[in-house]
Amino acid sequence: MDNKNEYKDLFFSALEFTKALGLNPSNPARYSALSQKEVTLEELERIKNTLRFFCEKNEISPKDNCIKINLLLKEIVEDIIQIPLLFVTGNYYIYDPYSLEFINQYSFDQQSAKSHLENNPEPNSKMKFHCWLSTYQHFIIDLTIKADLDLDILFCAGTMPNLRYIPIVIGEEYIDKIGGVKHA
Repeated sequence: MDNKNEYKDLFFSALEFTKALGLNPSNPARYSALSQKEVTLEELERIKNTLRFFCEKNEISPKDNCIKINLLLKEIVEDIIQIPLLFVTGNYYIYDPYSLEFINQYSFDQQSAKSHLENNPEPNSKMKFHCWLSTYQHFIIDLTIKADLDLDILFCAGTMPNLRYIPIVIGEEYIDKIGGVKHA
């Protein structure tokens, strides 16, 4: 299975898992109807400049604040691109050319997502997952990945053969319920 179809399948699985946790992932019907538009290069540049300005102004590094940056900039990015976005919590794998395998960056899966929800982590504990934004059409806007890798911040799932995103939970409600903002 190619990465794009894999992401699509995992995305819908994450939507179902989110609902099974009793959480609201947002209104998918709203996203489906409004997200047919493509993101332009001009909009991408505006997003990059906004991210740079935000980090400098707030003296934060994108590398350490995927929750905070994605939550705070979600509406701004939506205004720039005129496409509703979904907040995604999950994991990503990077292809290691030496081992010829994808290396798991975080140990976050459905079991750990459920555990985080049931046992609110301590405010100073290191949370082991990654957050990004996604259109309902599976366009990924990862405002913090450039801090980890030399990648652009916007791409369609499957177009980056050395990177695999694994969505686990969809929506901001999950981050709120586990106290994720306290960890940002």
